[in-house]
Parts: sequence; C-alpha cells; structure tokens
Amino acid sequence: FDRLLHGSVTNRIVRHSSAPVLAIRTHETPE
Repeated sequence: FDRLLHGSVTNRIVRHSSAPVLAIRTHETPE
C-alpha cells in the first residue's frame, strides 16, 4: 500500500512505542 501512508503509521508507532516498531522492521526485512 502507499509508502507515505505506511511512513505516517510507522512514525505514529515510533512515537507511541518502540516495541511495535521492532516487530514491523523485522517483518519488513526478514534476514
């Protein structure tokens, strides 16, 4: 879906908590 929208959602999560961000980053970049 839209990258800008995803960025806004991610920024909101970052401000709310860093735990969900780590989960999202791991899901986005599975290494």
